[in-house]
Amino acid sequence: MDKVKIHNILFSLGFTKKENAFITHWVEKEGVSYLVILRQLRRAFFGGVFLRFLIFAFCVMSYINDRGDSFYGIAFVSVFSFCVLEFFAPFKVGAKIVINYNKIKNQLE
Repeated sequence: MDKVKIHNILFSLGFTKKENAFITHWVEKEGVSYLVILRQLRRAFFGGVFLRFLIFAFCVMSYINDRGDSFYGIAFVSVFSFCVLEFFAPFKVGAKIVINYNKIKNQLE
């Protein structure tokens, strides 16, 4: 499928120019199709959500076990880890892909 058609499909589903450029960059870098990159970004989103849940559960358990004595340390660890995860798993693009995956898949096939 033509790049312009793919970009138009993504634009019609609410993707911005920056997000389109991000996806196109990875398609060209990896040398695979758009559908493969979209699947990988979707998996990265789910993995990031899972890691965020684990970090949140760890912080809650630490807070409960320490009876709130080390609140600032726990808060720092949670905020830092959430920010770092944003670089490793692009959540905004991943969420849009998860929401619109079936529509994108049907139009790309």
